[in-house]
Amino acid sequence: MDATEVKQFLSSRIESVVEHLLPDGKRSRREWCVGSLSGDKGKSLNVSLEGERAGLWIDFATNEKGDILDLWSEVKHLSFKDTMEDIKRHYCLSDQPLMAHRPREYQRPKKPNCTKPIGAVLEYLTTERKLSIETIEAFKVAASPDDKTIIFPFMRNGELIAVKYLDLKRPDGNKKPWFDKDPEPCLFGWHTISDNAREIYICEGEIDAMSLYQYGHPAVSVPNGASGLTWIETEYHNLERFTDIYICFDNDDAGRKGFPEVINRLGRHRCKVVSCYEKDINDCLTAGYDKEAIGTMLQSAQYDDPVQLKRPSDYLHAVIESFYPTGGVEPGVLLPWKKTHNTLRFRPSEVSIWTGMNGHGKSMMLSHLMLDVAHQGEKICIASFEMSPKLILNRLARQACAEAVPEISHIKKAIEWVEGYFLIFLEMKNITPELIFDVFSYAAKRHNVKHFVLDSLMKAGIDEDDYNAQKRFVDQLCHFSHQYNCHVHLVAHPRKGANEIAPVRKMDVAGSGMITNLVDNCFSVWRNKDKEEDAQKPEPDTEKQKLPDAIVYCDKARNGDWEGKVYLWFDKRTRQYLESPYTEPFKYVKDKSFFNAISKAGG
Repeated sequence: MDATEVKQFLSSRIESVVEHLLPDGKRSRREWCVGSLSGDKGKSLNVSLEGERAGLWIDFATNEKGDILDLWSEVKHLSFKDTMEDIKRHYCLSDQPLMAHRPREYQRPKKPNCTKPIGAVLEYLTTERKLSIETIEAFKVAASPDDKTIIFPFMRNGELIAVKYLDLKRPDGNKKPWFDKDPEPCLFGWHTISDNAREIYICEGEIDAMSLYQYGHPAVSVPNGASGLTWIETEYHNLERFTDIYICFDNDDAGRKGFPEVINRLGRHRCKVVSCYEKDINDCLTAGYDKEAIGTMLQSAQYDDPVQLKRPSDYLHAVIESFYPTGGVEPGVLLPWKKTHNTLRFRPSEVSIWTGMNGHGKSMMLSHLMLDVAHQGEKICIASFEMSPKLILNRLARQACAEAVPEISHIKKAIEWVEGYFLIFLEMKNITPELIFDVFSYAAKRHNVKHFVLDSLMKAGIDEDDYNAQKRFVDQLCHFSHQYNCHVHLVAHPRKGANEIAPVRKMDVAGSGMITNLVDNCFSVWRNKDKEEDAQKPEPDTEKQKLPDAIVYCDKARNGDWEGKVYLWFDKRTRQYLESPYTEPFKYVKDKSFFNAISKAGG
C-alpha cells in the first residue's frame, strides 16, 4: 500500500483512528475535539470526521494543521517514513513478499579509489554544470585519482548500493557511463531525502537530481535513463511512503516515451509529470532560471489522467454552444414537416431506431426523410440490403419530382442532384458487421457523409437469436456516430403481433432488449390500414376518412425536449408524407432555393 492508499484507508475509518490517537477527545457534530496534539482535554484541536475533509485537522492554539498522516506523525512523534511503517504494523497492512519469486542476487561494489572533486572534474561540475560545492558534497560525488572520471555513489539506508562512473572525455560526443559488475538498480540520491519528506522528484540523470536539490526540492535520479526501468522492482517498496511523486524526465522523445510506464507502475493517482522549460533541469540551472521560476514550473506539473477521464471545464464551449448555438440554429436536421414539427431534430453523434410492421412504410418514410435531409444540405449513405439500387432510386426520383411517372428530363434532373448527396451501399450477399463499418467509415472520411441509413438490423450479418452480437453491433453504431459526428438511422423489425390495428412501439422491437436502451431516439411508423379498408367500402365512414394515413411515434428522444406523435397523410401518387390532407407535395427538383442550397454547400 502506498501513502495515498494508506491515507484513504485511515479516512474510511476516521473515528476509530482519532479515538486511538486522541482517546480523551469527544465528537462534536462533524468534528473530533481535543485540547492539543498531546491529548489534553479541551476543544482547541479539531479533526474533521466526514466527507472529503475527513482527517484534516487544525490546532487553533498553535495554528498547526495537516491531514490524518500528519496527525499520526505529530501525536506519536515519528518521522513520516516511520509513521508509514507504524500505521502498517498497527493495521497489519504490511505488504507480503511474493514467496514464489526468488529475488535476483546483486553484487555490492567495493569502495572506489577516489578523491574529492578537484581540477577538471570540479571545473566541469561547477563551471559548466553550475553546481555548488555544497550540492556536490551533499551527494558525495567524487573524482578518480587521475581527475578524468566523475564518480556517483548510489546509497540507500547508509549502504553503498552501486557506483556509476562517467568520463569527462567523450571522443564521439556521447556519454558512456558504466557501473561495477552486476549492480542492484538503485535511485541516486536517497541519502539526501529526509525521512519526513512526503513528496519526491525522480529525474532522468544524476546531475539533474543534483540541480533540483540545489533549487530546494527532494530529488533522486534513475540509474540508466528513461528507458531503463529495472529500478522500479527494487525501489517500489521504498517509494510507497510518498504521497506525491513528480516525474522530471528530459523534455525529449526518450523522456516522453519513458514516463508512461513509470506512472502506471508507481500509481497514476500520485504521479505528476513535470514539463521542463528546457531539455532538462540542469539546462534550466545553466540557463539562469531562479528558484521562483522553477517553483512555478513544478507547481504546473499535471497528473497523466486517462484520456477517457475528462473535467467539466473541458466541455465549457460545448455547453455554451448547446444554449447559444452558432448562428442561432441548433445543430441537426429537421423533419420534412417543419410547420407542425420544428423542434424534433436528427442531431450529430446520435443513433435512431426505426421500427414498424412489415408494409407499414418504414423504408418509404426514411426515403422521404433522407430526401429532405439532402434538401437541408447534408450527405446520405443508404445501405438498404432489402432493396436493389434501381428500386431505391426509382422511389427517390418519384418523391423528388413529386410526380407519379416523372418525365425523363425530370428523372435526369433528379438523379443529377441525388448524385451530389446520396451514396448507395451495394451488397446483397456476404454482409458482415466488419464490412458495414469499413464502408461506412470510408464514406464518412472520404465523402463527409453525415446520415447513414441501415435497412435493416436483420440483414447486418447477425443471427436473429444472437442477442449479445446484436447488442455489440448497436453499441458499435453508437461509437461510430460519435467518432464521425454523424447520425445513423437503423431499421429494426418488431416482434410479430396479433394484428395490424395496434401500433408497435419501442418495447416491441425484436431482438435484444438492449437495442432500444443504447440508441438515442426510437421511432415507430404505423399505417392506418383500417382507414384504407374502410375506403374500399361502398359507403366509407366519414369520420374514419378524416383520420391520418400514418403516425410516426417518437417514444424516446434522449437529447431532445419532445416525445409524441406526428400525424401524416400519404400521397400515393408521389410517395410523399404530408402534414395535412390539404398540403401539396413538394417538388424538390424544381425548387430554386434548393439548388442554391446545394451550390452553397458545395454538393
